[in-house]
Parts: sequence; C-alpha cells; structure tokens
Amino acid sequence: MDGSPWANGTTAVTIPADTAATLRALSDGLARAAAPIEGAFAAVGGDLGNALTVIDGVGGDFQTLSAALDNPDGVSAVTTLTQARKDTMALAANTQAMMDLLTGLDQGSSALAQRLATLTSVIGEITALAINAKVQAAQIRAANVDFSVFSTEIDRLHGLANSTTQQASERLTGLRAAIATAHQTAARFQAENVRALDAIAAELNASLNDLSARRTAARAATRAFADRVADIRARTGHCIIGLQAGDMTRQRLEHIRHALDLLIGMLAPASGGVAQGQDWLTALAEDRKAALLSAVCDLQARQFTRTRQDFSHQVQTLQDHLRALARDADAIASDARRLFHDDDDRDRSFVGAVAADVDRAIALLAQYREADSRIREQIVQVSDGFAAMRRNVTAITSIDADMRIMGLNTTFKCTRLGDAGKALGVVAQELRACSRRTEEASRSIAAAIGDATARAAALNTQSDRDHQTAAALTTGMSVSMTALKGLEQEQDRALSGLTAHCARAASLLRGCVDRLSLDTRLDTATAAVTDGLARMSALVPDHSATDHVREDVLRLLAGKYTMASERIVHDLFAATDGLTPTAEPEAEGGGGDIDFF
Repeated sequence: MDGSPWANGTTAVTIPADTAATLRALSDGLARAAAPIEGAFAAVGGDLGNALTVIDGVGGDFQTLSAALDNPDGVSAVTTLTQARKDTMALAANTQAMMDLLTGLDQGSSALAQRLATLTSVIGEITALAINAKVQAAQIRAANVDFSVFSTEIDRLHGLANSTTQQASERLTGLRAAIATAHQTAARFQAENVRALDAIAAELNASLNDLSARRTAARAATRAFADRVADIRARTGHCIIGLQAGDMTRQRLEHIRHALDLLIGMLAPASGGVAQGQDWLTALAEDRKAALLSAVCDLQARQFTRTRQDFSHQVQTLQDHLRALARDADAIASDARRLFHDDDDRDRSFVGAVAADVDRAIALLAQYREADSRIREQIVQVSDGFAAMRRNVTAITSIDADMRIMGLNTTFKCTRLGDAGKALGVVAQELRACSRRTEEASRSIAAAIGDATARAAALNTQSDRDHQTAAALTTGMSVSMTALKGLEQEQDRALSGLTAHCARAASLLRGCVDRLSLDTRLDTATAAVTDGLARMSALVPDHSATDHVREDVLRLLAGKYTMASERIVHDLFAATDGLTPTAEPEAEGGGGDIDFF
C-alpha cells in the first residue's frame, strides 16, 4: 500500500494538463454570472424603498379624502340643499296655488262684468227717462213754470253716469286681459318649468341621499383602504427581506469559486507556493489528486445546481409577490375612483354630480323668478285697475245720490202743479226707482271689486313671498354650489394624488419584476459550468469508493463551505417561501457523506 487510491488494482488516471485552465474559466464564468446579481438586487431594494414611501403617500391621500367628506363647508352645503329641496317643492306647489288664485280672479272678473252690464242697462234706462223728462219739463216751462235747471242737471248726471260706467267697463276689459295674460304666463311656466322643478327637487333628494350614502360608505371604505395600504406596505417590506436571497446566492457562488480556486492551487501552485495550510496537497499522488478533483467537482456541481434552483425559485416567488402588489395598487386606485366618482360620468366626482344638479336648479329658479316678475307686474296692474274701478263705482254712487235728490225735488214741484206736473212727476218717480236699482248694482259691483281686490292682494302677497323665497334659495344654493365645487376640487386633487401614487407604486413594483429577470444570466453560465464540472468529476467515475477521498475532501474544505452549511442555506430558502424545510438523511457514522451532500 503506497497511499495511492488505486492500490486495490484500479487503473491509474492522469489529470489533463489544461485542467487548471478549465477550472479558471469555470470560476470566471461563475464570477460573471454573479456580478449582475448585486446591482440588480440593490436597485430593486432602492425601488422597493421608494415604493414604500409612495404607498405612505397613498395613506395620506385617503386621510385627505376622508377629511374632505367632513369639510364644514360641505356639511353646511348639504344642510342648505336639504332645506332648498323642501323650499323648491313648496315653490312648485305654490305655483299651482297661484294658478288657482288667478282662476278665481278670472271667474270673479267675469261675474263683475255681468254686474257691470246690469248697471249699464240701468244707466240706459235712466238715459231714456232723462230724455222723456226733458220733454215733459219743456211742456211745463211753456206753462210759465221753469224746469231748466232740472233739464240741465238731468243731462249732466246721466252723462256722468254713462261716461263713468263706460270708463269702468273699459277698465274691466283691460283688467280681464291682464288677468288672462297673468294666467297664461303662470300656465306656461307651470307647463314648462314646474315639472322640471319637481324633477330637480326629486333629483336633489336622490343626490343628497346618494351623497349621504356615499359619505358613509367612503368613511367605512377609507378605513378598509387604510388596512389594504398597510397590508401592501407589510408585504412590500417582506419582499425587501426576501432580497437577501441575492446576497446568499452570491455567497454560494463565491464558495463554489473558492473550492475551484483550491483545486487550481493544487494543480498549479502559484510561484509563491500553495496557500497556507494546503501544502499537504502537493504531496498527494497523481491518482489521489484526480480522485479529490473528481469528488470536489462533483460536490460543486451539485451545489451549483441547487443554488441555481433555489435562486430561480426565490426570484420567481418575489416576482409573483411584486406582481400581486402592483395589481393591488392598481385596484386601490380603481376602487377609489369608483367610490368617489359619479356612476354615470366616471370623469366627474359624485360631489360634482350634486353640484351639477344644484346648478340646474339655480337656472330653473332664475326662470321661475323671471316668470314670477312678469306675473307680479300684471298682478300690480290688476290691483291698480280694481282700485280705479272702485273709484268709478264710488263716483256712480255719488251720481246716483244726486239723481235721487233731484228726482225727489222734482216730484214735490210736480205735485204742487197738479195735473200739469203729473207726467213729469211720473218720470221723476221712475228715475228714483232706477236710482235704487243703480244703488243695488253699484253695491253688488263694489262687493265684487272688494272680493277681487282681496284675491289680487293675496296673490300679490304670495307672489312677493315666493319671489323672496326664490331669491333666498338662489343665494343659498349658489353658496352651496360654490362650496360643493370647492369640495369637488379638493376631492379631485386628493383622488388624483392617490391615483398618481398608486400608479407610481405599481410602476416601481413592475420595474422590480423586470429587474429580477436574472435567470437568463445564470442559464448562460449553467451549461458551461455544469458541463465543465461534469467532465472533471468523470475523471474518476467511482471517486466516492476510492481510499482517502472522504478524508481529503473534508480536509480540503475544513472551515469552508461545508455540506452542513449548504443544507442550512437551502432550508433557509425554503423557510423564506413559507415552506417546511426538508430534512436530509444523515450519513452512517456521522454527518457529511458526499453522497448525501
């Protein structure tokens, strides 16, 4: 036994002269494969740190959105609009009440026209009696009795009565035209705008209900979003922890290179001699060196395969996590837009939709006020007309009183004349009878005018009240709309910031996925390293059965990267993925057998 592993008769093996050069090439290939890992993982770490900062910004955006929902101006605007909805509904109802008042006024004017026609008829009879009275008075004057004053007065009185009645009739015609115009204006407004006003009130009610529901949902969602952001942050932090896979992989590749360098030192010692503690390698026989070379290369080939598998699996896991995080960031932005934007217009927030409803309501109120102003002008004209008619009736009543006194005096004179004054006396009594009928007609007309005036006054009072209500509504709703638009702008800024932050975070996370596409770089080195190590291990196919090989391998790698440490590292990778480490069987008589390595 000369210490050679082939003392049992196995054919001796000669190590090829270019083996050291081949080992150097393999070591350099591993160095090139490992070089990009550090830079890529460092860049990914920086991007993930930036992503965490951006995600923190998303949390701030949600806080801003939540605060905007409880903005005092916004709350005040909602309160004002709630009252505005009620007032708008009241205005719409009052429009029908105004129509009813105008209809009553129109009917009253029709009745007044009939009574005025009756008065005109009585005045016509008085005119005929006045002519007859003048004829009778002229005959009596021929009998040397003077009734000239009576003739003159009867002409004056019935002329005044005629002109006053005619003036009242003309005024009434104008009044009825004004009432009809006011009625048509109110009817047109009701046909064109009241339904829209009702619809706006209903839409405001629906919008306010939606606003309330969305505010409640947004508050709850903000808390849920905060939890989602915290989850993304925690998972991103976990990904940062997972980046140590890059350092561990580089260390494993470096350990393989170190083992190859030890073999190079054995085969081609440097000019300064072998490394300290490794001088025993130079004393080994050629066959024993070959067996050690094959065993170590076999061991490193297995380590390289496992390193590459672990690295590929860990990178894939990281990429899957990062893709999921990017999708979650996009989902947060999408859900936030869905929550805060209008269902019918995704480019406008739901607060903006309410503001648009308010804007339409303000436009309708402006039309209401314009139509109401025209109606009020016509109502004032009607009220003035009735006041003038009242003066006409008062004048007629005064004329009627004068006529009764004149008729009574004439009757007394005619009684003293006896048969000569009998005819004129009859006419005078007829005049007094017509005067009583005129009094009754005038009293009836005055009552009708009083009723119509009261209706016109009530109409004017309601119109004035509604006009003031509409003006106050317009002011309040304008202030509310300004507040809502300010709230919309604040909400849009926060939502735009949130969307931008989510897009930035997703972009950084997807960029990390691209940076981690390092498998191809290891794949490039895999074939050369695997083939080279396989050729080296094939020099002594049954190297594990040779004498001293176990002893030599353990001595060469003592304190270096051992089989036990490789197992620990591999189990660490498995634990990082949430897997249960797989225990490997121990070699008989102690750990570390090369077959189990």
